[in-house]
Amino acid sequence: MTASGMTASGVHIRGLTRHFATRRETVVAVDGVDLDTPRGSFLSLLGPSGCGKSTVLRMLAGLDTPTSGEATVNDLAPAALRRTHAYGIAFQDHALLPWRTVERNIAFPFEIAGLPVDKEWVTELLHLVRLEQFAKARPWQLSGGMRQRVAIARALALRPGVLFLDEPFGALDDVTRQRLNVELQRLWSEQQATTVMVTHGVQEAVFLSDKVAVMSPRPGRIKEVIDIDLPRPRTLEMTTSPEFHSYVDRASALLFH
Repeated sequence: MTASGMTASGVHIRGLTRHFATRRETVVAVDGVDLDTPRGSFLSLLGPSGCGKSTVLRMLAGLDTPTSGEATVNDLAPAALRRTHAYGIAFQDHALLPWRTVERNIAFPFEIAGLPVDKEWVTELLHLVRLEQFAKARPWQLSGGMRQRVAIARALALRPGVLFLDEPFGALDDVTRQRLNVELQRLWSEQQATTVMVTHGVQEAVFLSDKVAVMSPRPGRIKEVIDIDLPRPRTLEMTTSPEFHSYVDRASALLFH
């Protein structure tokens, strides 16, 4: 809360629109998106493939430029977020550097930012993602789930106030994905970063999020924002509860109708 008693702004989006020009036509990928979340909250963008979820995330991260509209995260415009290294990002493709050890992959953002490596924090991150024994391993020696944990640790390396996740567990089997959802919730609760995750997994979105923004097929618009009022920390046992399934059913109905 701010001194005035108002909730500090996390994600703030107004009229966000993105057009792509092709030889034959102009494609409207995202159209008039409005969103607001409090600082430190977890937002999932949920929708079918091609609905513009990743385009919204890329515009928030300053990796793409909107055709119109405005966006800030933690009161910083995307360009300022990038310039000040205020966010961490992890993709479905972990994009680890294969010639580097796990600990040197986690330390890489320090080098990109021109900062001295905080070795104690890198060690702590290894502990947080439970990979201390694999600090000297190369990515090819790890399972897919372990590689994604390294990617998330790397995203947290500069202690960002903002975390962007683009289908971070989309290529993993369901059992590994559920286990890593629990791990991600734990890391998020310890870091308290304003988080935006792109997913097409309904249960994943409900399990992790404070808010789930359900998007329409292209052109991507917000059909509804669902507030997830479930206690934290959330457990896998909770996913069998009527309350959890009520949220899943509501999000699924929005997706498929």
